[in-house]
Amino acid sequence: MKKVLILCLFSISVSAYANKSANDSNVYPEVKKDQNRNVILLDPKENEEDYRVLITASVEGMQDCNTKSRSAKYTKKLVEGMQYPYYEVGKLGNIITTLMGCSEMPKMGEIPINLNGNTILNYNSKLPIVVYASNGIKISSKIFKLEEIKKSKILND
Repeated sequence: MKKVLILCLFSISVSAYANKSANDSNVYPEVKKDQNRNVILLDPKENEEDYRVLITASVEGMQDCNTKSRSAKYTKKLVEGMQYPYYEVGKLGNIITTLMGCSEMPKMGEIPINLNGNTILNYNSKLPIVVYASNGIKISSKIFKLEEIKKSKILND
């Protein structure tokens, strides 16, 4: 009788665990107080293998005639036990800028963040793209369709 009860409890817990889908935000780690969670939901498309998603990030800052950017570590992680991917944008690095003398007054604008990692993802409407980033970092995405892949010629001397 004990074996049957233990088996029943085990099967109930396994079925409850299996019923969680990637679209359930409880599957992903809790948001830390200095972070935000960005969830990108993709619409189903015919021939999804022909599409790619580019993840970009930016931060608000003072802009003038100089070209500016920041860097941040971008890592892929997996939800423990579920193998659903999610991504984290780490702390911002120093500002990278040109040093031209500018005559105009600086104004607020978006400074792009160079994410060190694979930011081009396969299109998959069955899973959301979940990106954790520090507060103040804006995450966005662009969708590309691969029209034709051409191989380039390589000259060997």
